[in-house]
Amino acid sequence: MSVFDYDLFVIGGGSGGVRAARIAASEGGAHVGLAEEYRLGGTCVIRGCVPKKLMVFASEFPQMVRDARAYGWDIAPPVANWDAFQTNLKAELDRLEAAYRATLKGVDVQVYPQRARLVDAHRVALDDGQIITAAHILVATGGRPFVPDIEGAELGVTSNEVFHLSAVPKRVLVVGGGFIASEFASIFNGLGAVVTLAYRGDAILRGFDREATAHVASAMPLAHIFEETRSILINHTINYSNIYYALMLNVVYLGVALLTFYQSFKSAKVKGSLINVGE
Repeated sequence: MSVFDYDLFVIGGGSGGVRAARIAASEGGAHVGLAEEYRLGGTCVIRGCVPKKLMVFASEFPQMVRDARAYGWDIAPPVANWDAFQTNLKAELDRLEAAYRATLKGVDVQVYPQRARLVDAHRVALDDGQIITAAHILVATGGRPFVPDIEGAELGVTSNEVFHLSAVPKRVLVVGGGFIASEFASIFNGLGAVVTLAYRGDAILRGFDREATAHVASAMPLAHIFEETRSILINHTINYSNIYYALMLNVVYLGVALLTFYQSFKSAKVKGSLINVGE
């Protein structure tokens, strides 16, 4: 009889943690426990790939309407209902999380909906004070956006919140030239925002196929996405009325490749600051 509570205990219920727990239990016959303080599914399902793809789909419909008109269809100007989209987005994420939860339940993985802390090689402490022992402990917590220590950082939110904006920003500044920055520039452009993409390098999508990069870069101005290179200097007081101002910085930190700043200004004032944009 084992001297431990579990053969394997997983800290983190993202895609990696859930799969590891499921495979260990179903194929290895292990007695498995898992702790997750937020929602099962992690960055990809809850605040990354899945909601981003749904936003991509939503942003494509205005262009579809324009294309239809070019073929003779008499279609009224499209009007997006952001609240309806958010409701449907939440429903889809709830469905996927329920599927993850059902999968774990089906192989008898015990889920603890709370934060867990590694004590030593065989002990985990839960937020409720419970100490759990395991022969093996897997730390699958992933990463989180890194907020740089720059003036004005408090005006923003990270990529964890970008999918929960109360309205589509009217103006967006995307800082960074990677594929995630380029995707979100295109998304907000499609949703009707005035978008500026700023990056320090000579071209966006550094490291990607040059022909593909050139194609995307040439298409952005045609879609009215403005591009700025090198550093960004905000050196004047900004007075915007009901204007949404956003910064998006492409970073890589423990697998997280996006940092977004967002702020709704209503006659707001921002002091001058220099922001060095990552390539």
